[in-house]
Amino acid sequence: MKKMLIVLSIMILSTSSVFAQGSSSIDTPIGKLDFFNGYPTDATSNQLYDRMDFQRAVQVYLWAIPYVSFQSIHEEFQRLGAGDVNSLPIFENRLLPNTCVFTGNGTTIYSLNTFMLNPGEPVVLEVPAGRVLGMINNAWQQPLEDIGLPGPDRGKGGSYLILPPGFDGKVPDGYHSVQSDSYKILWLIRAFTDGKGDEFAVKKLKEIRIYRLSEKANPPEMNTINMSPLGAQFSYPSTEGYFEMMVRGLQSEYPRVEDKNMLGIMAELGMKSGKSFQPDDRMRKILDQAQQVGDAMAVNISFNSRNPEKYVWSDREYAYVFLGGVPSFEKNTHHMIDSRINFAYQAASTAKSMILKIVGVGSQYFASQTDADGDYLDGSKRYKLHLSKDVPAKNFWSLVVYDAKSRSMIINDQRRVQIDTFDKYKRNADGTVDLYMGPTPPMGYESNWIQTNPGTGFFIYFRLYGPEEEFFDGTWKLDDIVKTK
Repeated sequence: MKKMLIVLSIMILSTSSVFAQGSSSIDTPIGKLDFFNGYPTDATSNQLYDRMDFQRAVQVYLWAIPYVSFQSIHEEFQRLGAGDVNSLPIFENRLLPNTCVFTGNGTTIYSLNTFMLNPGEPVVLEVPAGRVLGMINNAWQQPLEDIGLPGPDRGKGGSYLILPPGFDGKVPDGYHSVQSDSYKILWLIRAFTDGKGDEFAVKKLKEIRIYRLSEKANPPEMNTINMSPLGAQFSYPSTEGYFEMMVRGLQSEYPRVEDKNMLGIMAELGMKSGKSFQPDDRMRKILDQAQQVGDAMAVNISFNSRNPEKYVWSDREYAYVFLGGVPSFEKNTHHMIDSRINFAYQAASTAKSMILKIVGVGSQYFASQTDADGDYLDGSKRYKLHLSKDVPAKNFWSLVVYDAKSRSMIINDQRRVQIDTFDKYKRNADGTVDLYMGPTPPMGYESNWIQTNPGTGFFIYFRLYGPEEEFFDGTWKLDDIVKTK
């Protein structure tokens, strides 16, 4: 019996191994692979390296989306004369469709910027008191800390001390300490009008002060920039130039432990820290193909997620923005790779408050790119969204329409991309509201209408600022979008 088992084992090895004597070949999903005496032929070796480099490049593309998106924002701020500690960009006339930024909205007045931390040197961010809401992100668009109403200052104002990676100095008293694991930082603060108009909110944001801790005795004046008319382009290059932007950003970045495996794969593709990135013709072709496939995969993951827990309500077509309910996209055992891609492809910047289940605090976002029939929203068709009389939002609710390709606010002849609590619109006799999206409005409902463009797809974000108990306990649900005439 023992002799029979040995013979059988030898037979299995000889028929299945590519290391058999003489010529052998195997058919695989990537084509026929030829070997001689267990060694790959030159043609097979080249074929395997091409395929391996392509597969690695696609995974690097998907892994880096949040970082490249951040880097595009950082570089655009620098082009516009910001992107440093002492600059204070404010969208004083609100965020307009001329600014290309993933799923931004113009319901509040925004201030945001990026800057570089220096090794060993903290930065102070002074936040004004009042109805302000914001966050501090690392370069991977993961939340480091919430600020304002949902943050540790609780809307009373305060000073945040942002510490660079590896900081081992003494942290002075009187600050909310924020430890960063990247040298680049993104901060964002929005101010609510408080019923006093946009000028009140702009004035509030102009109270923000940012400076390096070493400048505390004599902080530089803030360089205030009105961003609204500038038409900033914060979207990253989805294909050509993607890897170049990634390498530019990572050259000056802190190498996190969790990223070192992927950084090692990048090095095998010629993307090495401290060295110029100059791919040869072969690698250039592979990277160009990887950019195209990586972008297509990101579109699919973001707009056709296979996450079984994506829906806000099991009987509705609305999905959570943060799949898995964690804005850092980390669990104790693993990173949620597809959830991170899903978010970073269609949005920018994260906050803990976006998933906090605290009545009247923070915000809740949910998205839909399909109607009640499960069909993708089509700019050539007209749709209706019915709102109940009392939408459970302590502060306000908003509906914003986005272009499926740019993931930014839709550009239309109407020059209107959103409707919110504060707009003037027609109510039904019972107090409910019907909102419309389509190329033309239904007669008599022009004030309730957002124009869409034939030949393009669109999707919507519905936001609750200060969500109330009816949302959390499930007694309120947002109706699906329906086709209408």
